[in-house]
Parts: sequence; C-alpha cells; structure tokens
Amino acid sequence: MKRNLYFLAVNLIALFLITLCVLAGNLDPPPGALQDGNPVSVMKTLNQIEPRTLIDSLPYMITNSGSYYLVKPLQGSNGITIAQDDVVLDLGGFSLEGNTNSGHGITVTEDVLDVTIKNGAVDEWGGWGIFGTNADHFQVINMSFELNQQGGLRLGDQCRVIDCNATENKGPGIDVGESCTVKECKTRDNQGNGIMVRSASTVISCSAVRNGQNGIVADIYCTVRDCTLFNNTNHGIEASASCRVEKNNIGDNGRGTGGAGIMAMGPGNRIRDNNVTANEDGIRVDNVGNWIENNSLIDNNRGLRMGGSANLVIRNVVGTPLASNAVAHFEITGPSNQVAEILQNLGGTFTNSNPWANIRLTPKP
Repeated sequence: MKRNLYFLAVNLIALFLITLCVLAGNLDPPPGALQDGNPVSVMKTLNQIEPRTLIDSLPYMITNSGSYYLVKPLQGSNGITIAQDDVVLDLGGFSLEGNTNSGHGITVTEDVLDVTIKNGAVDEWGGWGIFGTNADHFQVINMSFELNQQGGLRLGDQCRVIDCNATENKGPGIDVGESCTVKECKTRDNQGNGIMVRSASTVISCSAVRNGQNGIVADIYCTVRDCTLFNNTNHGIEASASCRVEKNNIGDNGRGTGGAGIMAMGPGNRIRDNNVTANEDGIRVDNVGNWIENNSLIDNNRGLRMGGSANLVIRNVVGTPLASNAVAHFEITGPSNQVAEILQNLGGTFTNSNPWANIRLTPKP
C-alpha cells in the first residue's frame, strides 16, 4: 500500500512539472537579451527617463527647452532668466534669494510660452520675484514670494497660478494678464494689491489680508468666488464690469479710507451670496445694470451704497444686531433702481408674501 502511494506521488509531481514547462513556453532568452553570453542591462538612469539640468549658481540663463532643478538655496544679484519656450523649473523646495540692489528673481524674456515654475521660494529681490509681462501659458505652482521690492509675481495671459503665497512685497502680491486662473493662493501684507487679474480671469478660493491697496482687483468678465478678504486698506474686491462676485467672506476692509467690501466699478456685475461684515461700505455700486442678490451686509458703516441707476436689489439683509453699533442701512440715491421692498422689525411675522424682499436688521430697543 505504501509503495503504491509512493508511485502515485511521484507521478503527480512529474505531471505537475510537465504542465509548468508547457505553460512556460519557450524559455530561451529573447534576441538581444545577451551580449557575449552576459545579460544586457535594461535599467535606465533618471536622466534617461527625465533629462534634467542642474542649476547650481546664479546668474543662470536658460536658452534650451527642458527640465531644470535646484539642490540647494541660491543667492545672487541677478537670478534665473528663461529665454526659451517649453521649460520646467523645479526649485525642489529651495529658495532664490536676492542681494542688495538685485534685479528680478526669475526673469522671463519677451514672448516666451509654456513654462512651469514650481516648488520653491523667491525672496528679497530688488525687482519682482517672477517677472514677465509678455510671458503667456505659464504655470506657477506651490511657490512663495516674500519681501520683493517691486512685487511678488507678474506674468502675462492664459496663466495658472496655483497654491502660491505672496507676503510683504513692496508692490502687488500676484499680478497676471487675461484669461488666467488664480486658485488657492494667499496674499498678505503686500503694499500694493493682493491679487490683480485682467479680463476673463478667475480667482477661486484665495485670501487677501492686510494689503496696502485692494484685496482682489478683477477686470471685465472675471469671476471671484469662495475667497476671503480681510482688513485691506481700500476695497476687499474691486470688480470692473460684467463680473461674477459670489460666495466670498469679506470683512473689515476700507475702514477710514472710504473703501468697500465689494466695489462694483462698472455695469453688468452679478454680486450674490456674499458675507460682507464690518467694512466701511458693505457693497458700493456707482454704475448701471448690476444685480445685487442674497448678500449678508452686517455691521458695515453703510450696508449698501448705490449711486448708479437701473440696478436690481433683491433678498439682501442689511443692518446690525447690536444696539451699540450705528444702524447700517440702504443708501440708494441713483435713479431708476429696482429695489425690492425693504422690511424691518418683523419679529416672528416672516411670511412668503414677498420672497424678493430685502431685510433691514435693527436691534431691539
């Protein structure tokens, strides 16, 4: 019996090995796998996978397309100049620092396109952190700009500026051209505007705090959404014309300077769903054809100040809940404005009889 089991086990093992050989197919090495009987290496170096050029000193001129990187902080009187399209500059978490009387940290020459600059800091330059007024189709990602004399970042059209910080620059924080996107950026304590974009641009989920002029300046046909504007010297948001200004949190702007939480400079803006608190003016409109809807305008010196004409004002709340504060209010002086009924002191008598009504919030005596 044991002998039969032994032969059965041997036969099963043999059958298993034969099956493996059949499934494995041809075990001869493919052509080119051996050279002089030795295996040929198929490994590639990092430089073969992604060719990159090290920048190890300043100044540095980029004249060829490709990828460039840093492995340490660099300091100098002149920074990096990008003079060619299709460049990726990765600072690798390191900084470019300017000396006294230095120029720009990164300069982009005329009409350069399709450049990405990422992962580092450009600080204390005598000019801008990054400068290229005709530099288009750029991406600037995860960068910071601090204590630059002319400003943090200045680029041209169709650029994307994502997750960048601009702090304590002597001019604007971020300044870009037309059709740009500025997203998840923070600007603070710059002497100029926090963020400035030209026509058809979008500013999303950014903050502008304690800047010396305006928090965000948006030219025509721009969108400003989900941003936080606090304690800027002039306006929190200055919108030119035909802009959408929606779902922003805006407080303590323009105190003592006549500024506003939101300033609509031109016609055709749509301003809705914003929380606008404790500014000199909450929303100010000096032009025609603007749509002001569903904003909370609490504890501003003047809640809604409107000198323009033919504007639509519906479903806003204006006033103060505190008896110690002056009662903020609607100040509408322009002709032909379409202002829904202004209701106040309703107590528990809210109804749906006028769903478009504005509410004036007043404290209990």
